[in-house]
Amino acid sequence: HAAPPTAEETAQLEAEEAKKQQEEKVVKDKRRKDQALLVTYANEKEIDFLRDRAVKEQEKEIAKLAGQKDALLKKHQALEAEAKAAKDPSAAEKANKALRYNEAELKSQQEVIDAKNLELEGIKAKYGEDKRRYLEITKGSAPAAVASPAPAAAPATPAATKAAAPITAPAKPGEAR
Repeated sequence: HAAPPTAEETAQLEAEEAKKQQEEKVVKDKRRKDQALLVTYANEKEIDFLRDRAVKEQEKEIAKLAGQKDALLKKHQALEAEAKAAKDPSAAEKANKALRYNEAELKSQQEVIDAKNLELEGIKAKYGEDKRRYLEITKGSAPAAVASPAPAAAPATPAATKAAAPITAPAKPGEAR
């Protein structure tokens, strides 16, 4: 008769089991992600195409925002000149208020541009990682169970070749095949 496990042994067994379950979950999750990657992209050129398109769209958005920021900067310069040239205090106050509002808009615009630039880096990183993993899976450096390649074709036998040959109508007399 074996003695029942101590509380310490039981805790160790439970910890090992939890670790094993966590490892299995990680492997299962990786397989699921790999399969999704294989379903998402037909080949590595498609990954490049989609990345380039997403990058181009993001850069176009950033350029649009930069143009808006340039317009705000020009307005800012005009408002500064207006504030300096104002003769009476109410006109100066009005110009300074518009200047403060413009400065807040400029700050906000720059924050949006910065966020878009971060998104751009995220897009590049995502597609870079997708391509790296796709190549890893499809070029065979990943475990075979993950890539799940198509089964190898059976060796061709004369009967199998004949069975696989297309069915054609008999040739008419005097007609070459």
